[in-house]
Amino acid sequence: MSSPLPTISRLIASVDTTEFTDLDRVRAAVVMADDLGTLGDQVVSHFVEAARHSGCSWSQIGEQLGVSKQAAQQAFVSPTPRRGRFGRRPAVRRHGRWSDDAKAVIIGAQEESGALGHDHVGTEHLLLALTRGTGTAATALRQIGVDHTAVRAHLDELIGRGTVGKSGRRPFGPRTKKVLELAVRESIHLQHPELRAEHVLLAIVREGEGMAAQILVQKVGVDLAQVRQTVLDLLRDGGPRTPGAPPSA
Repeated sequence: MSSPLPTISRLIASVDTTEFTDLDRVRAAVVMADDLGTLGDQVVSHFVEAARHSGCSWSQIGEQLGVSKQAAQQAFVSPTPRRGRFGRRPAVRRHGRWSDDAKAVIIGAQEESGALGHDHVGTEHLLLALTRGTGTAATALRQIGVDHTAVRAHLDELIGRGTVGKSGRRPFGPRTKKVLELAVRESIHLQHPELRAEHVLLAIVREGEGMAAQILVQKVGVDLAQVRQTVLDLLRDGGPRTPGAPPSA
């Protein structure tokens, strides 16, 4: 049996958070609308692929989609397919851009999890990856005395090493998924055009209960509010910067 679709009240409640202004909520609602549309397209793509594997023709599939055979092929197999709604309109991703340093955090977190033999990517692996950077997030962490070596040592003490091999992608843990959702909110709230590494750090602070937050508070001895304020002070002084770039004059 299919899972029930989210109700309008639940969707509204997920956007209607107290830290957002009215305009923040409009932007967040646009992001949600895009995400829902993209998710729907992915579901359709899954079953289109299944239909093709079972021998259905593009004409038959196009009839079910309400488009021509040619439009169905273009939407799903063209080298340069038109995105969104089966090729009938481009996808509008108002806030789907991740900066290079944010992508590096995700890749780095995967690497840290693999190096430690863990079977998933936790918030602690995000924190380890953040300490490896050179942008605003890494600068903020260094300013409050958080470095990669210390975080790794505290992590070894708290949960130790696992036995999973280094190869392969690890799934995100529930708190990591929550942090990444909050990172989107942080970037929207700060009115930045893309999601950056500092938004991931701010999200770790806002989530406040994951292993990363525990390490910062219990082992490093920093206050989460201090972490947030340090990031915001850096952003106010120089704005979001490319990793390694000097502060604005």
